[in-house]
Amino acid sequence: RNAEESGRAIEQAFSAHPEMQSLTQRDKSYAKLLVATVERRRGQIDIVLGKLMTSPPKGKGAAVVEAVLRLGVCQLLFLETPSFAAVSSSVELTRAYTPP
Repeated sequence: RNAEESGRAIEQAFSAHPEMQSLTQRDKSYAKLLVATVERRRGQIDIVLGKLMTSPPKGKGAAVVEAVLRLGVCQLLFLETPSFAAVSSSVELTRAYTPP
């Protein structure tokens, strides 16, 4: 998929998600940057995760955990997010979107 198609897909997904409407413009912009960077750098991110994990996530929340791990690695390696913030947001997302 090319960058223009990815950008449109991200914009449509964000527009359709009700929680996005409550974010500030700054937070929306950061979220879009984060998703676009994960999309663009997914191969590199998956290589890093593959070297760090002994096995992929399993169970009901595996897809969410995998997505959150990609977001966290992206923040740390490509967006220069402070480590405490990247880890904190990753833990919060995992808790919010995985079954207990």
